[in-house]
Amino acid sequence: MMKIAAYFIFPNKDDDLIALGDDPTIYDGLIDNVVAIKQLLKNHQDFELCYDAKNLNCFLKMAKNLLKGKYLDDFRTQILHIFGKRSRNIDTKSISSPAYKYINWDIASWYVNNGITCWCAIQSDKIIADAAEVVCDKSNKTILVNIANAHLTGRDAIYVIKDTDNIDGSPKMITTPIVNGANDFADWYAFISNTGFSLKNNPKFEKTAYRWEKQCIYRCLETGYFWYFDYFHKKNKRHYEVFDSNGAHLGEADECGQLKDGTKNKNYFIRKIIS
Repeated sequence: MMKIAAYFIFPNKDDDLIALGDDPTIYDGLIDNVVAIKQLLKNHQDFELCYDAKNLNCFLKMAKNLLKGKYLDDFRTQILHIFGKRSRNIDTKSISSPAYKYINWDIASWYVNNGITCWCAIQSDKIIADAAEVVCDKSNKTILVNIANAHLTGRDAIYVIKDTDNIDGSPKMITTPIVNGANDFADWYAFISNTGFSLKNNPKFEKTAYRWEKQCIYRCLETGYFWYFDYFHKKNKRHYEVFDSNGAHLGEADECGQLKDGTKNKNYFIRKIIS
């Protein structure tokens, strides 16, 4: 059985915290996402949770300005408990090679200087560099779990350039998959486990700008039907919701992408979302 390394990135920039605000239920949602992912990985058995203590402590310190008193203490306790076992603090146990620089690459990060197009070299966060290094081990699977809005790229991956001045074979581009919560993670996990079906990186589907709650909605290029992945944390019931081109519910599809008979809900629509 392959090993899965799940790297968690927490908000540590002003814009991230401003976006989260001071509603305690939002922070409960962060915890729920981490717990749901850990629970799913327990079924897999061979896994490792990875975090950067500096990144996490910075987030908790900044959150202290928004959340006061016992609630923040409880939040800190829960987070530290979740990462207590089968986890690795990359701040002290990093796998990334100190001989290399790890640079985030983004096609949008460019500017023109004296008529010459220049690319911005943005030093990767330590946890992204570590994850990129582990991705190179093809026998295992690595995923970045994005809890921080700063790393939303509009794509399903972060591209990292691994470079050095004095070692042959560099620079090299490393594609590191990224998910934005428990639902995305469950979809990725289902794909790499057995079924081989996913909406992500599937040439038969295109990602739209529409969302059902936090879920991205995809459109099937052949039929025009709309799909989104649905994952109920408590029941661990993973499936896809499918709608026709007008937003009327057609039913549920299983993890192999097969529409199941008797699952159509005549009262379920997403017309307002896709219009």
